[in-house]
Amino acid sequence: MKKAFDNSLPVLVIVSVFVVWEIAGLIFRIDEFILPRPTVIFAALLKWQSAIWPNAWQTLFTTLIGFGLAIIAGLILGLLIGYFKWIYNALYPLLIGFNSIPKAALVPVLVIWFGIGTIP
Repeated sequence: MKKAFDNSLPVLVIVSVFVVWEIAGLIFRIDEFILPRPTVIFAALLKWQSAIWPNAWQTLFTTLIGFGLAIIAGLILGLLIGYFKWIYNALYPLLIGFNSIPKAALVPVLVIWFGIGTIP
């Protein structure tokens, strides 16, 4: 019984959040432009699904290709850094400096440099 409760607890919390969100949106009359209620979001998804699905699949495809390339490049770079001391010494300051930059701050710069779409 406890295991069933533990397994259902995340679902109960998520459903509760959506119910509270819906009720709060109705009670406080929150403008749909500011914070649309879950039912409004679901209706928009149904209305625009013919445009959403192809773009969602394209985004998933692009993300998986990028993730795969990052794994390959990271693995090769990690092996080189671990095997050759001189590569480690040469790249370590660059890696530390790059790690200190918030990745969200790089996105606008990369979009300006490379553009938007699958290929960039």
